[in-house]
Amino acid sequence: MVSISVIINCYREGLLLRDALASVRSQTIQPLEVLLVNDGSPDALTNSICREVEASGDARVLWLDPNRGATAARNAGFDAAQGDILVPLDGDDLLPHDALEKIRAIFADNPACDFIAGSFIMERSPSRKITILGSNVSLPSLLRARRLSLGTNWTLHGCAPLRKALWRTAGRYNETLGSKDVWDVDFWVRAMHRGARPHGTREVLYIWRRHLGSECKQVSATSWATLAQNHFDAFQSCGLTYRAYELLLLGSMWTNDSAEIRQYRRKLMGCIVRLRCQLSSIIICASPAWLFRVLVRRLRPYA
Repeated sequence: MVSISVIINCYREGLLLRDALASVRSQTIQPLEVLLVNDGSPDALTNSICREVEASGDARVLWLDPNRGATAARNAGFDAAQGDILVPLDGDDLLPHDALEKIRAIFADNPACDFIAGSFIMERSPSRKITILGSNVSLPSLLRARRLSLGTNWTLHGCAPLRKALWRTAGRYNETLGSKDVWDVDFWVRAMHRGARPHGTREVLYIWRRHLGSECKQVSATSWATLAQNHFDAFQSCGLTYRAYELLLLGSMWTNDSAEIRQYRRKLMGCIVRLRCQLSSIIICASPAWLFRVLVRRLRPYA
């Protein structure tokens, strides 16, 4: 039988952390362990809750001092976890009551799968909830632009359950990336480019309380440009060289770097001339930088 570790990162979640812990305690099956990673929190309430659960034995607490950032905290938690299956949970999010039972069954029934691409509920506000359906994802489908949008069609949640062996073979999370980067996407691009095998399911395995988090609000065009730069070979292998240049051009337009704008506009135009592009390529290539910045500030497609 597979063993499950739930790893919860926390920093300044306060009472929201109690909700996350309660969602684990209310599961239809209990995990092998709950590991709480306190990333050098300056918040008295968060620290009090961590000491409370440590004293009660409800969770094992890993205290990091000083603050090391989300990627280092995730790596520290995964490294300390004893389970075969890792279920990450952000300190302000929730697990549906039967998530662990479903996760255990899927891994037990599909020994070849490395991670689960499940459905998740995204809460944009307490009254506005959207279910993002899970599927057998692939890098080409995830890295394309969304239809009628400049944003990327990424639908795999960063807290997807995975085998600990995958985290090791994929090379852990990149600790040079920070809160302004799409560091979770960076990990999954690397893992899937190296052949990680998903199992898609329509079962809801996570509740993302997006309106309560802060990291997604820091993501910008430069975040995705950094991803394209770091994983250009992955875009190429998917036949999405044009998409990498789209993201690099959008990043340079956001920072208003004239030299890079000219460079990446030429590269993207080359893809368009060879008909290796999509409609978004033409729109991006033809758009002036000032107009892009105005649209992003109004529409916030990356947040």
